[in-house]
Amino acid sequence: MSDAWQELVAQLQQCNPPLARHCRNWQGANLADYSNFLWHGWQPQKQTVSEALVNLISQSQQKLGLGTGESLKEKVAAALDKSVVLSAHHTASLSHPIAIQTLALAVVGSAAPAVIPVFSTDWVPMDNLFHPRGFLINSQSGLTAINLFAKSSNKTLVANMPAFTQAEIDKAKQQLHKCQRNGEITRTELDQLLTLLTVYYADPNVLALQHYKDQCALINHKLCQSLLPGHDFLFINISEVASELLAQALMDNQSEFAQLVLNNKLRTEFIHALNGVAGAWRLEPPQGSLLFWQVQAGRMLPFQQLQGNRLIGQSEQSLEAEALADALRAGTIIPTMPLTFALLMFSEHLACAGGMRQIAYNDAIKQAFLRATGNQAVANHPVDMMVAGPALFPKEETLANPLAGHSGESAFNLATKGKIALPRLQTRSFQQAIIDAADSLLALS
Repeated sequence: MSDAWQELVAQLQQCNPPLARHCRNWQGANLADYSNFLWHGWQPQKQTVSEALVNLISQSQQKLGLGTGESLKEKVAAALDKSVVLSAHHTASLSHPIAIQTLALAVVGSAAPAVIPVFSTDWVPMDNLFHPRGFLINSQSGLTAINLFAKSSNKTLVANMPAFTQAEIDKAKQQLHKCQRNGEITRTELDQLLTLLTVYYADPNVLALQHYKDQCALINHKLCQSLLPGHDFLFINISEVASELLAQALMDNQSEFAQLVLNNKLRTEFIHALNGVAGAWRLEPPQGSLLFWQVQAGRMLPFQQLQGNRLIGQSEQSLEAEALADALRAGTIIPTMPLTFALLMFSEHLACAGGMRQIAYNDAIKQAFLRATGNQAVANHPVDMMVAGPALFPKEETLANPLAGHSGESAFNLATKGKIALPRLQTRSFQQAIIDAADSLLALS
């Protein structure tokens, strides 16, 4: 093992011990072997997900024009057959290098199913890492943001954004022309990017959608058809499924999740078990939001106090089942990440293959769930399936290893070259993919 590898793992041990352990476990594998494990490494006792989840996903895909009726439901059920979903993405275009490399890593082996479920978190503000305000391109100065929406949208939830129109596309084209005039991109690159805007963003089917989150899902589906043919990627916004699933669970007195949220003893145990966990909440001083976020004017606001059976923030929320279910369906509250992932993992029995931080907080969520409910059936549920983080491409192309991209390349720039050459990536070592991603892994852990 190289000195660079040992030094990196030692640094990860300090800031993200579960990730360091995961890296040590896979240090001798290549990317194809690693990818194959994602799809074959989990065999839950209960193989089938709920009919409710299949129906909700089918409704979301039908809205995008990607199927109808029983044939669509069968397709969705097949996508969930392995009980593994990709869960690292935030709802945005796939233009960020991490976003597209995550998908390519998932299918670089031979075990990936024909239909890939991608759960995308749209309960995030518009100014997050993946730049949902627009898209990212490669320029002379590195990754450059091209905006569709005004800066005033920064703190609005992606889930609450209206669709972009042709007018926003025209503004994006003006920004690309400015990049070319400033020498940031060449005339050839400009022409290629303008063509991509026309093909993906100005598609009449995309412009006909009413919400930006749906436009992102359809654009990304089409991008994957070009970049990763042979697999059908279903992009599922988490807001399309999680609120309704949780509302149904809360109205079922026999549901474990009804007990977890509504029973004061179990709820208190769960909250205290996740106190101070990154991605959850902190009790003193208050940070994050307890169990749910309130949504006002399209923005998330925290509940930072629990008084009896009420959450207290700028407004109050009763923790009675019917009141919670009504608020979830009205969109005035949304579940926090711990509740959302606990629901997917322990109610729907899905293994969530996420990113370098998910690998840590999903373990914390499992331990909190075990502590609160005592349900030992979830003890073996996998929480260390990481798909976002390794650098699929090397830092630089070489004549000896001519790949279809490099580690910092935007999906938009990749799309100008044609499909990603997956066979050439299969023997790339997992260890080298982690070393090449060291800066981002350390920064984001």
